[in-house]
Amino acid sequence: MRKGEIVLLKDSAIHELSNDMSYRKGCRYFKDGRVAKLLRRPGTSIYVATVEGSEDYEVRVRLDKAGEKIEAYDCTCPSTTAPANISSHS
Repeated sequence: MRKGEIVLLKDSAIHELSNDMSYRKGCRYFKDGRVAKLLRRPGTSIYVATVEGSEDYEVRVRLDKAGEKIEAYDCTCPSTTAPANISSHS
């Protein structure tokens, strides 16, 4: 991963952290262009995006050094209150 480069994750890295319904909804959001303002925090493997759902939500994801696996994530949407489920926005 080069400095400042935006990395797209493999679908499997995202799907393994979510339930099927959230995964499908998140894919639809991405395909519909509802993931906006995707930025990588300088000098880190942390990505921040705004997702346009029923309201706008902020999603933060930290990748491993190879940029292949999600180490941590959070989202400001109400869907993340369910234990052990990544939201459809993350």
